Amino acid sequence: MIFSIWDTSPTLHPDTVEKDSRTVASRFGGEGTGAHTHLDYNWKLGKPYRYFATKEHDTSGKNVLTKLYFYDDQLRKWVHEATISNPDDGHISVSTFGGGLNAFLENFLGQEKEKPKVALYRLWLGTKPDNMENVTTGSGDGNWGVLGDTFYLAEGNESDVDAVFQKSHKRGQTVIRGKADRSTLQVPERKLPVRTIRELDKLVSSKTR
Repeated sequence: MIFSIWDTSPTLHPDTVEKDSRTVASRFGGEGTGAHTHLDYNWKLGKPYRYFATKEHDTSGKNVLTKLYFYDDQLRKWVHEATISNPDDGHISVSTFGGGLNAFLENFLGQEKEKPKVALYRLWLGTKPDNMENVTTGSGDGNWGVLGDTFYLAEGNESDVDAVFQKSHKRGQTVIRGKADRSTLQVPERKLPVRTIRELDKLVSSKTR
């Protein structure tokens, strides 16, 4: 699980200030530079994973603390993967989640490109857990669209991906293919469970991050 933040400028660098004992922190380069963290996890295909990210200024008001949590099904609790402190230097995009929200399916090493892969996404936004709203409108390019009631991104041999969608159709899930012409698709709103809101509220209000 990778959590990274790009440098604000060539001289203003983010820094990992807190992390789980399993999290590895370092600098990254290549496509830009910044602070990098990752945590090795025993992923299971077909299983949903939940993440929660927050942003707030530190006590000096000069740096933004971005915190990433994930729900560890093995431990049955939310885990604080890392906190990265980033100098904003007046850049509003540092203290917010930028001008837009994006998801992408990346095959970083380029292995098994033809093997079908489908990732499903749901996203909520808000200023605190009890007012987060579900993102229900999206657009994109590549192999994207709506599967059932959820946005998807896919990769792989087209006929093999189609076979995956055909199996989903037999289970009663409709497939709507997205276009790359800035047109949008919508999914029905899904409310966060009250239990999840309470769990996230405890993370935000906890003095021990």
